Amino acid sequence: MKKWFAVFIVFTFAASLGCFASQAVYAKDAPKAVEKKAEAKAAEPAAVEREEPKVVLKFKSIEDAQEFDKLFSEKQVSFIIMAGLNKYGLQEQKNVDEIDKQIEEKFEFKMKEGKMYKLDRQKLEMLEVGDIPKQEAPE
Repeated sequence: MKKWFAVFIVFTFAASLGCFASQAVYAKDAPKAVEKKAEAKAAEPAAVEREEPKVVLKFKSIEDAQEFDKLFSEKQVSFIIMAGLNKYGLQEQKNVDEIDKQIEEKFEFKMKEGKMYKLDRQKLEMLEVGDIPKQEAPE
């Protein structure tokens, strides 16, 4: 649980840095940012009309709306965590690929996908000890 919390905190920190970095947070940059926004708005075609958002769900009571808000917020947090974990997983896969490349180049050995290995440091041998057990998908 602590690991997931730490991942969430790190991801939230990184996301907030990205958010602040993309905005004009320094007073000296504010006038430039305002000018750029004005130029971008002026460059937009005037004929483009934005669609009005349509109502897709109507709540019967404030309690229903609050309950939905709670569930919707939890879902949004889960999406943020999943995105962070996906990014973390991609980075780890990149690291594994780099290690495999180094092993291949230096030792001319390619580990087979789906196999488990053991390094016998006494005999200075690498042993293939079987297949990686299959994990069933959670229900």
